[in-house]
Amino acid sequence: FGLSHKLGNLTNLENLDINTNLITELPDSIEKLDKITEFECHENPITKPPSAVWSRGIANVRNFFKDMRKSGTEKNVDLKVLVLGLSEAGKTSLINGLIKPDKEALTRVGDRTIGIEKRTWVMSRPQKKAANLLIYDFAGQEEYYITHHLFLGSKALYILAFDLSKYEEKLL
Repeated sequence: FGLSHKLGNLTNLENLDINTNLITELPDSIEKLDKITEFECHENPITKPPSAVWSRGIANVRNFFKDMRKSGTEKNVDLKVLVLGLSEAGKTSLINGLIKPDKEALTRVGDRTIGIEKRTWVMSRPQKKAANLLIYDFAGQEEYYITHHLFLGSKALYILAFDLSKYEEKLL
């Protein structure tokens, strides 16, 4: 849900309380509301502007939209892809098969990812700008788990790899 762009017509508005309304984005016309002194919008899944902006108050929200208007915007064509799983589950082989399907995808037994390996896959799309998949191949050994949380977030595609041959059939 979003608020109407007509909100910007309420130029004498001094208090805006939109707490708990399932609002996902604020209109850019909010920039015009320079008389607002009290602004509350908590408990909403707002993504535009980001929470780092709206959580700091109405002045930051107005500045965000003002800056967007002045400098313009650009579509982000980068997608973070996080590939996770236990050691030797086939994460690297899966990535190899995606990026270069015409080459040998399987890695040798014993070859292991150390830490996190980042690779970029540029995907062409018809009539659109190419998309950049930023693929993070996470090591599956337990000693590397401590660093994984630094890369996890809500704006990513997660792929969980499993080697089903290592599980009992009755558990599947």
